[in-house]
Amino acid sequence: YTPRGKFFFLDTTTGGLLTLAEGGLKSATPKVTEDSLLIWMREHTRKLLDGECTASMLVPEMGQSSLGVNLFPIRGDLFANKVTKNVSISSSLVYMVEMGSWAYSIRMRQLRSDEEGYETEEKRGFKNCILTSRHLIIGDQHVRGEAVIGFYPILCEGGWILNSRSDPHHQYTRSRYVFLDAEEKRLEETRKEEEFIYQSRTGPSRAEIFGGDFHFVPYDEKSQNGRSDQAGFDAAMVSIPLRTPKFLY
Repeated sequence: YTPRGKFFFLDTTTGGLLTLAEGGLKSATPKVTEDSLLIWMREHTRKLLDGECTASMLVPEMGQSSLGVNLFPIRGDLFANKVTKNVSISSSLVYMVEMGSWAYSIRMRQLRSDEEGYETEEKRGFKNCILTSRHLIIGDQHVRGEAVIGFYPILCEGGWILNSRSDPHHQYTRSRYVFLDAEEKRLEETRKEEEFIYQSRTGPSRAEIFGGDFHFVPYDEKSQNGRSDQAGFDAAMVSIPLRTPKFLY
């Protein structure tokens, strides 16, 4: 999501730390001081120690080979979570100063029985469910589309199911093929004990809010399709105010 690259410059005269932004250079810290670099690094360290950011897979399809410091927050002002009918939707954002836009990460799965907010299969009315459409709100823009980037994630308790229905174009398998063992390559269906992660970015925008919802229907394992005889539901995201952070990374 950063084809233009990230560049930082240290002004040896003032001590200011600058980053390349739309329209020129911009200070990466709230104030320019002779210790700007140290202050910037201290804030980054604080986020890691406080658990606001953490080490995780930067490219989910590549697994542990892409492990690094993930700037998408898992708590704080640019993170939100909401559970609807046992479906947990977490959203987080990172400001991309070099492009004047926001990158967003959406994580979804069903809760496990030992987690707070869990609803039984009887109460929610289905075992597994499949995503059919998305609705994103970016400021005054409403972006609607079918599923997400060619995936139709099937959510199960604790994770999601990878098969030809959830990944009809075999995007996940192709991108991870070199990392799969022989058994995984033969499997027609795999249960992933992890969140399904969808990441993208907005266009250059001055939007002040990010939100939306995802439409799910109960999933029928025999037909490998959504069940038309049961009503679907919308799993909403909590709207997040888009405020340019004081520190830029």
